[in-house]
Amino acid sequence: MSTLTTKVYKDQFSEAVKLYKDSSTSVSTVIDLVEKLNNIEYKVFLRQNIDEFNSNKAATEALKEKIIVFLGELYCVNENFDALSKLMLQSQVIIYDNFKSKISKILKKLLELFNINNENKKLQIVTVEAMIEFANVKQRKFLANTLLIELATLQFHNKNYKLSLEILQKKLISSFKKLDDKSSLIDLYILEFKNYYQLKNFVKAKNSLISCKTIIQSVYVNNLIISELDMLNGIIFCENKDYQTAYSYFYESFNNYYEEYIKSSSGNAEKSHDKIHQVKVKKLYEILLSLLKYMILCKIMANKVDEIQSIYSLQAFRDTFKETKELNFIKDVVKAYNDNSLLEFNKILSNNNIVQDQLILSHLTILYDILLTKNLIKIIEPFDCIEVQHISNLIGMPYKDIELKVSQLILDGKIIGKLNQDLGYLYIYDNVKEDTIYEQGAVLINELNQVLDKLYEKASVLQ
Repeated sequence: MSTLTTKVYKDQFSEAVKLYKDSSTSVSTVIDLVEKLNNIEYKVFLRQNIDEFNSNKAATEALKEKIIVFLGELYCVNENFDALSKLMLQSQVIIYDNFKSKISKILKKLLELFNINNENKKLQIVTVEAMIEFANVKQRKFLANTLLIELATLQFHNKNYKLSLEILQKKLISSFKKLDDKSSLIDLYILEFKNYYQLKNFVKAKNSLISCKTIIQSVYVNNLIISELDMLNGIIFCENKDYQTAYSYFYESFNNYYEEYIKSSSGNAEKSHDKIHQVKVKKLYEILLSLLKYMILCKIMANKVDEIQSIYSLQAFRDTFKETKELNFIKDVVKAYNDNSLLEFNKILSNNNIVQDQLILSHLTILYDILLTKNLIKIIEPFDCIEVQHISNLIGMPYKDIELKVSQLILDGKIIGKLNQDLGYLYIYDNVKEDTIYEQGAVLINELNQVLDKLYEKASVLQ
């Protein structure tokens, strides 16, 4: 390759892009080339483009922007996030000093790249905080708020839910309300919902969704936002055990997301090299997979297992998700539940290292409890007295766990019996009908009192 002083910068950049698309070229080689371009002092870069390479200022700015973003993508692909952090912090100074109007656009692209497969949450938070400080010093209020949203999102992903909520409620929501920025407020309320949901404060999570719905009535929002809100509504209804309504929301959300997924997946060859685009497609796929699992879960929880076949017959399921490990796991759960097999269900749960979704796991625990109760009642039903150890052997669970569960069932009134913990026996009694004579007598006495009161009033008048 020709030296930097004798070859047009635009040609050098084009050659670097071409090498990147060539699978035989290592990313490190391309990084070296683009780093040399990026390290040229901007004043020299501008002068040479205008004076020597017959370019203009606007074209030079556009080329510089492409170089910065492309270098960011290369660092991302190479997972060199320390270098990407330095690039972001250095670039914001160069962009602000030379073409201020582009700063938000370029930094947003770099931030998206910075978050891809980046496990170093501390580096992410420190970098964004430094960028917020720079934006505040330069009095770029909108940029600072945009970065604060990014910080709140990072704190959420870092499981600092209370800190994320603090940023949202003390610094962002009130600020965007004053600006009447409805589209940003929707994003903030969605993030607020996610924080409250993780904290298991479902009432406040639902209030966040209500705030979103109120805003949507007065502003246009894209289809993906509507799809996300449908999914979140489904989650809340699921937590409230209204599985039929939850299923309706999940189904609607799935259809909309799948339409978007098909559009994104059938992109041109140029997009297939775009790291940000690849991540968006992958994210859509993961959301669709979650929605399918939620839909199947709703049918199980509503005790409509026979209707799950309609989900399996969806074209999207057959074409895209059929052999997925997560769905095979859920299929195994369905089979164990349908067979009323507690042993198989227990085996599935104990070997689970695939599904880590909070909604799925919490409901699997509920399902396990339902199956355990059904199995216990089925075993106990023919007996007047049974050893707890015998129940433990039949079900294949520890004695203490069975003893505790039987105690709960007696207290809940699901078993009419008495547990002798000293001897390890469970005595089961017939379900004796309640004697209602006392209650009927009390009602009769009350009515007679009312009649006597009326007679006393009439006797008083006669006197």
